[in-house]
Parts: sequence; structure tokens; C-alpha cells
Amino acid sequence: MAKTTSELVTRVMATVRRYMARRGWAFEQQDRQIIAGSIRGDNGLLEWMAHCADDGALLWFCTNAPVYVPRRRRAAVAEYIALVNWGLSFGHFEMNWDDGKVAFRTCIPLAARRPPVAALAHQTFASIWQMDWHLPGLMAVAHGKISPKRALRRVTRQIARDLAAWQGDVKSRPKLHPKNPGPNEAANLNTGEPDQAAERRRRLFESEN
Repeated sequence: MAKTTSELVTRVMATVRRYMARRGWAFEQQDRQIIAGSIRGDNGLLEWMAHCADDGALLWFCTNAPVYVPRRRRAAVAEYIALVNWGLSFGHFEMNWDDGKVAFRTCIPLAARRPPVAALAHQTFASIWQMDWHLPGLMAVAHGKISPKRALRRVTRQIARDLAAWQGDVKSRPKLHPKNPGPNEAANLNTGEPDQAAERRRRLFESEN
């Protein structure tokens, strides 16, 4: 059984690596069960990690926020996370109360088989887009004075505008960039109207309650 389980984990991670390679997402193999990388969304540079359970029964995909929440603002961010999580159909936000790390986690059962490509696509993009969409709200609550409810209302309106703009026009969606930008590339990486994204973050950082 141990050999079978080990072989399953190896097959699962080989499938995940092939999927990431086909998408052009750079990654590092951290150990037999974990690969990790970084990706630039519309609102910031995000770190991600794919992790297969020891027994090969589950595959987790986590996208981490690029900042840690200050201790004095963790209760407010916890409220924001609780408000966002209510009603989510797949995945959830979580925060480590000890260090303020925030992540969005998705999980799929494997049932002793390798993950289908469609399931991997749903799992990875759900995690990355949720974190990228909510990053302005999380940062506004973590480092500003805006209330969690007000920040979420603004993010929700922006998500609705994004979805309306993207509907039926895949080319209009902001693109994900799998590599860290060099100093000469940074200005060109945010393809999804970077001026609009900067303005979105500025509005969320306004000190309102």
C-alpha cells in the first residue's frame, strides 16, 4: 500500500507539473509533494503552491497575498475574510493569526487517480482570481482605515464590472504573467489597463469607514 500511495503522489505531481508547463507558468519543485511559483495578476504579484496530500487523496492549491497583515489590523482583516467566505461555492480565504499571512485555498479529491485537466484549471484559476480580485480590499483593510464592509462593497462592484466587461470577450481579460518581472519589465506587465488598476487600489485605500 505504501508503494502504491507513493506512486500515486508521483503521478499526481507529474500531471500538475505538465499542466503548469503547458500554461507557461514557471515553478520550483520544493519536495516530492509540493511545487510553487509566482504569478502577476491585475492587482499584484502573487505566490502560489500546489500540494498533494501524503496519501494522494487530496490536491491543494494555495495563492498567497504578497503582504502580511499587521497585528493591530488582523481582527479587521478576519472580518473581511469572513464576509467574503460566506457564500463562496469553491475555496476559501484564510489567515494565520500568528504572522498575518493570508491565502486563498482550493482543494479537490483525487479518488486514487490523477486530476483531470478541467479540474486543475478550475482549481488554479479560482484560487488566483479570487486572491487577485480581493487583494485591493485586503490591503485597504490591512493598511488603511477603511471598514471591511465598505472595502468588500467596493471590491464586489469592481468584480461585477470586470465580469461584465469580460463576458463574451476572452481577449479583454487581464493576462496572468508567470514570472517575476525584472526592473525593465515591470512597467509592461500589467496588461489589464494598469492605470485603471492603480486607480482601483487608490480608491480602496481612501480612509473611509
